Amino acid sequence: MKLIKGYKDVLNNLNDPFFVTLTVPNVSDIELKSMIIEMFKELKKIQKVFQKRKTNIIGIRKIEYTYNTRLKNYHPHFHLIISGKIIAETLVSEWLKRFPSSNMKGQDIRKADSNSILELFKYFTKVVTGKGKLQGIYIKPMDVIFNAMKGRRVFQPLGVKKRVSEDIEEIQAQEYDIEETQAVFSWKVNDWVDERTGELLTGYVPTDIDLELLSKIVR
Repeated sequence: MKLIKGYKDVLNNLNDPFFVTLTVPNVSDIELKSMIIEMFKELKKIQKVFQKRKTNIIGIRKIEYTYNTRLKNYHPHFHLIISGKIIAETLVSEWLKRFPSSNMKGQDIRKADSNSILELFKYFTKVVTGKGKLQGIYIKPMDVIFNAMKGRRVFQPLGVKKRVSEDIEEIQAQEYDIEETQAVFSWKVNDWVDERTGELLTGYVPTDIDLELLSKIVR
């Protein structure tokens, strides 16, 4: 939410915005960190190519990971919202030169719409992953991903001023004294609710802006 609020005006004002996905083949846990280093290094080289051509990539970059529960490997990829179709197409072309083993079908260029910002600023990796019997929280793969990301930014402005930090240092933990009870609580929008009495567990009230953003994310 913090990042959406900080960057939505910038991204909404981009000239001819496109949502771009850059991928590489899936890798093992041993290969993940070195692949991440290579991806960041090559993207930086591509930015220098654009600069030499007297142009720039304008927008924001995000890295995302998925874990394949069946093959037990990892799929790191970049999402970007950037200005200009030609820039987007050139970016993908330069990416494939550097990662020839990547499939063109794995890359994606599409016109950015009202949902693109929400797509960009969602999780950088799923906590719960898999389907059916394989669905669950995979602790070791999560640890592999977090270690591979140590010291790196999930989000990076490109050609625009950094507006906000990824950190949420201004959000403070809130403690609540909860009496021992046999009640069953269910999550409802922004609080835990006693299924029998309808009583709220914390009484936390989000702002109108937070509720508006949450409703879009849930959809």
